[in-house]
Amino acid sequence: MFTSYRGLPKEAKYLIISAVLPFAAYGMLYTDLSFFLTSVQVISIPLMGLIVTVIGVSTFAASIPLGVAADKYGRKRLYIVDNILASLCIISIALFWYFFRKI
Repeated sequence: MFTSYRGLPKEAKYLIISAVLPFAAYGMLYTDLSFFLTSVQVISIPLMGLIVTVIGVSTFAASIPLGVAADKYGRKRLYIVDNILASLCIISIALFWYFFRKI
């Protein structure tokens, strides 16, 4: 199954490995976000749409300065740093929720 990855450079393998947790979390977030906001948090459908729109617009707006930084410092390095930071944020949120959900 993973035999096709044997010829990849070490840096490419790090890129793939560093992207696993953020991509899984983003997939779960975007899959369940509309259900969670409307059913669990009892937010109206227009407000849920506004929240999803703000996420999309802010992602687009952030891509401009991040693109400039990637050109300046290198795309691979910035991509790895981004995935490490995203993973740490996801882990932090999960731990915060786990330890403080009963408060």
